Amino acid sequence: MVDGAEARLLRASYSMRAVPVPEGVHEVQFRYEPRLLYLGAGVSLATTLMIALLLLRGSRAPREPAPPASSEPSKAAGGNP
Repeated sequence: MVDGAEARLLRASYSMRAVPVPEGVHEVQFRYEPRLLYLGAGVSLATTLMIALLLLRGSRAPREPAPPASSEPSKAAGGNP
């Protein structure tokens, strides 16, 4: 943008850009606003929040006591009746 108006963007070299500016004092503003950057940041933020919520939910869940160990062999283990 030159003086608040859109200006044609030119390639000055391989990695540089330029805009035509008439003689005199002007305000030149370059903006870099890639949509994919904002989309990626939003996805990362949402993922971080979901993981944090799952971790908090898991740490607050009541834990059931383990069943007592029995000395008798169970039928599922192949013991004789």
